[in-house]
Formats: sequence, structure tokens, C-alpha cells
Amino acid sequence: AVSAHELDMSFARMMSDSALANASAQNLEAARAQMASHQQLVAYLQVRAPFDGTITERNISPGDLVGSDGNKPLFILEDKSRLRLTVAIPENLANALSVNSVVSFTVQADPSKAYEAHYGRSSNSVEEKNRSMMAEFDFVNSDDNLKAGMYAEVKLPVTRNKATLFVPLTSIINSTEGVFLVRINNHTAEWVSVQKGNTLDSLIEVFGPVKEGEQVVKTATEELRNGQTITLN
Repeated sequence: AVSAHELDMSFARMMSDSALANASAQNLEAARAQMASHQQLVAYLQVRAPFDGTITERNISPGDLVGSDGNKPLFILEDKSRLRLTVAIPENLANALSVNSVVSFTVQADPSKAYEAHYGRSSNSVEEKNRSMMAEFDFVNSDDNLKAGMYAEVKLPVTRNKATLFVPLTSIINSTEGVFLVRINNHTAEWVSVQKGNTLDSLIEVFGPVKEGEQVVKTATEELRNGQTITLN
């Protein structure tokens, strides 16, 4: 037989042991959380790069104080297996760059060897400071012949998005009033204001109110005034 008093004492001891077990479990969880916090702190002290490469610049030394207000990165890491060729496209050729363009270029380290790079991306925006559009071409540097930061001389193939007109270089008149060519209209000289484009050998691209098939003076001078009668031979 067990008395009621002994049952009460046993139940009280059970509740006390249960509370002690719960407290121990909570202390264990707190210790685990503290350990995880220390592990995160240790991991924070390790700098991991997102890709393989070579450190080309180190801006810190052992003992330096590192903070978030620095103007320079801790390290500069470069992956030289794939390089980007950055080209400033003049404003007048901004619409003449094809997405399938392949450019050839040379570098001063080996000017006799030509390399090819494929169009990768473009800003599609003309910068105000130099009136040019930045475009990037990808180059696979598998042989490690090129180094990052080299200057290149680029041959860029451009294609107009519509047909344009070329006239002889000698047909252009560069005066203080602007650029003109002389069109022949009913045996009369007519000065037409134009804008110059690309030059191809002895021809120059022109933009203005002049059409294919119209007659222009091949060798024009300022002495040939607007409205002057012309006799065709």
C-alpha cells in the first residue's frame, strides 16, 4: 500500500525533474544559437570570391583596420580566360552596329597578330561627355596571350540601317556657311546643304535633300555660285 502523501511527494519530484529537463533543453538551444553566431562571425572573416582568378591588386596588409567606409576594395580579382573589349562608338555610327558584329583588333604588344571578338552587349545610350556609345565585345583568351588593361586598335564593321548616298570627295564645298554640294537643276547651279558621313576611298557619304540619279558637279568650288548657269559638255 502507498499512502497519498508519498504519491504527492513523487508527483512533486517528477514535476521538478521535468522543469529541470526543460531548462536544460532551453540552455542547450541557447548554446547552439551562440555557437551558430560565432560560426557566422568566423565565416564573415573569410573573404570568398565568386569566381576563380588571379589577385591583381591588394589594398590591405595584416594589421590594417577594415571598415565599410573605405573607397577601395580589399582585393581586385581578375579572370583572364575571358576578356571584354570596350569600344566607344561615335554618335554618327550608333545605329550602324549590328548585334552579330565581329571586330578584329590588334594590340601594341604584338601588332602583327590580329584577334577577333564577338559583340556582347551595348549601353544603347550616348554619353554626353564624349558623344559616343559604349559597346562590349567578348574575347576568349584561351592562350593567355592578352592581358587585361591593354589598349587595342579596332576595325569595326558598320552597316547603315537604310541606303545612303556617296559622292566624290571633290564634290563637297566646305565654306564658312557650312558644307554644300552643287546640284545641277535645269542647267542652273544649286547649292545643297548636306552633312558628311563616312569616307570610302575617293567617295564620301552625304546626308541631305539630294537623291540618287540627280546630277552634281564633280569638282565644285566656291566660285561656282548658287543660281549660276551651267553649260553641260
